[in-house]
Amino acid sequence: MQKKKKKKTLVIISILLGAVALIGGSFWLGKMSAKSQSPTSQNSQSPSDNSEIQVLKTQLKEVKNQLNNLTDEPQKNQLEDKITALENKVKNLINPDKSTIQQLEQEIKEIKEKIGGDKPGHNLPPTDKTEIKLKYMGSAMDENGAYNYHSFNTYTNTNPKIFFISKNHPQIKRLLQEGELQRKRFFIIRYGKVDEIELDFTFTFNENNSELEIREV
Repeated sequence: MQKKKKKKTLVIISILLGAVALIGGSFWLGKMSAKSQSPTSQNSQSPSDNSEIQVLKTQLKEVKNQLNNLTDEPQKNQLEDKITALENKVKNLINPDKSTIQQLEQEIKEIKEKIGGDKPGHNLPPTDKTEIKLKYMGSAMDENGAYNYHSFNTYTNTNPKIFFISKNHPQIKRLLQEGELQRKRFFIIRYGKVDEIELDFTFTFNENNSELEIREV
């Protein structure tokens, strides 16, 4: 009888030890599972889930569209490179801090200001430019005999003005593309900086002169 009791006691102890081991193992596995899942859950947030990143992407898209307003090709190319660099920065952002967002917003704002997209009334003509009505006379030669300019002049003999504008100027390219640059047609030319003045009535404008504007009458 005592042998049976002892045997029964051993069985009960074995069962209890097994249960304790099972509970302990389950607890350990659960803890390890939680640890292994924690970093994954933290890193599972994609950049597109961050609303601030979406705002930056929208701003960059708007600025990119505003580049079409620029006639200065070198400046346009330079700003395009900056926008591309910013797009890459934003694309690689994951859970950015506030200072990073503010820095990117400032860089976007600076680009906007350079293309006039962040200034009220930026499409209005500047007041420091001179406006004159001239007649288009056709292609003109430079000092080497090459037809590298287009000439415009006043249609009266009083206060004569002759403008030589580089054939590579964006305004000239635009008019040629639109078929508007026709001989003896009148144009309004607005200008600030003049690249070269001779005899007080001959004005030369190079291809990079961003202050020159030409519009049809």
